[in-house]
Amino acid sequence: MEVPKFIKGVAKYFTYASDSGETTPTTQADLQELMKNNNTILECLVDGLWQAEKEMKLNQIIRSPNMPANTVAKVTSVGVTGTTEPEWPETVEATVSDGSVTFKMVENITNTFRSNIIVSNGTAAGSSGSVSFGVSPAGETVQARIGTNNLGGLFYNTSTNQPHVFRIGTNNDVLSIRDATSKMALISNNKAFATVTHEGVAKWLGNANTATKLETARTINGVAFDGTKDIIVGSNPVGTIIAVAYTGVPEGYMHCNGAAVSRTTYANLFSKIGTTYGAGDGSTTFNLPNTVARFLEGGIGAGTYYEAGLPNITGNISAFKSSISGAFVGSNNTNRYDGWNDNEDEYAVSTSFDASRSSTIYGASTTVQPPAMTVIYCIKY
Repeated sequence: MEVPKFIKGVAKYFTYASDSGETTPTTQADLQELMKNNNTILECLVDGLWQAEKEMKLNQIIRSPNMPANTVAKVTSVGVTGTTEPEWPETVEATVSDGSVTFKMVENITNTFRSNIIVSNGTAAGSSGSVSFGVSPAGETVQARIGTNNLGGLFYNTSTNQPHVFRIGTNNDVLSIRDATSKMALISNNKAFATVTHEGVAKWLGNANTATKLETARTINGVAFDGTKDIIVGSNPVGTIIAVAYTGVPEGYMHCNGAAVSRTTYANLFSKIGTTYGAGDGSTTFNLPNTVARFLEGGIGAGTYYEAGLPNITGNISAFKSSISGAFVGSNNTNRYDGWNDNEDEYAVSTSFDASRSSTIYGASTTVQPPAMTVIYCIKY
């Protein structure tokens, strides 16, 4: 079939080349294919325009040259349009009936690159605004949106009981914030690592099984920070002695029982007390203070042991003369005794000494023992 001559007047079509890299059309078949494609594009454009007696679908967007600038109509109630185009309201969110269809006027937002976009409900200072995404899911009271208040605070809202998810690539929930009825959960890779109640109480979850040591070795209060021992953070310096009211020794301390311990392992303590309480084996160990069965006494220096003792008690009794002195108290008897010198007065003296008769505290112990209670004395290393 001969190509109609009018084609020669549409030479511009022969300069067409598609995005797929096809060559410029040179035949009638190529031209017909091109025009078919143009017709499809035109139908799509017309389909988005208002048309009389046309069946509408829910949420379908319709445009018309008669609509106010920067607005389109969104189908909120399905049906068939009327025979005459309605008058379109100028107010965004206003509704209009058209046949059995209900439209809502919305802003005409197109997918295009823009900069410095302002979303606000007005121009006055403190006017807030929000950007909503999609349509609220069934049963939800709100839809996902980003908004601001009149003070400029930025809010990220999700639908009811839905999470905020921060994702990198295709990773699953790299970090998400979820509402769990009475608390907020922080989740990394679908594993919660912290919760915060609505009362503001935070709780960190899990453990540090893989964190066996620090990158640089450190100690806290002389305890290696490697997870093998409990670390008690306190203000007592090395060499401090404390009293413990239970049979045991707290972490970071040793019982003051005179034991010989390593000068290397307990280098911090050795640098403080040295061999004051004993040199151990003379090279690798040193002795701890020994407070077992001992009282602690203040002094001008530390490390002196005192053994039990009392001042001596002395006195004198003369059996033949009126002579009693010192700690003794006796009686003088003036009766004469046969066989004694008749020219002199002799005295019989009868004396005994028993301190327990004065107080039952005497004889109650084999050493000096005031009222006391035992504790465990421990030294900080």
